[in-house]
Amino acid sequence: MDVRLFDGPADSSPALLARVTRRIDQALKHVAQHVVRVQVRFTDINGEKKGVDKRCRIVAQVAKRSPIVVESYSTDYYRAADAAATKLRRAAEHRLIQR
Repeated sequence: MDVRLFDGPADSSPALLARVTRRIDQALKHVAQHVVRVQVRFTDINGEKKGVDKRCRIVAQVAKRSPIVVESYSTDYYRAADAAATKLRRAAEHRLIQR
């Protein structure tokens, strides 16, 4: 699985990027054989303004299926990334694991 991080206007620290990669690996461990590539993009919606404006968008390219796209907003990038990874796990399991 190829994980690509695009931080856009956000100034991502190595610690944030390592955490996001780890959370994605954990989220997709049961379906990793189906996932070809994962793209993560961070965006600061309001710039210098305060509020729930940090977005983490994750797009998982799945072999022979449409991509899984999730996003989450929070007051900081860590929380947004954690919430998006949780959404990704649920969406991937729902779509890829036969129940």
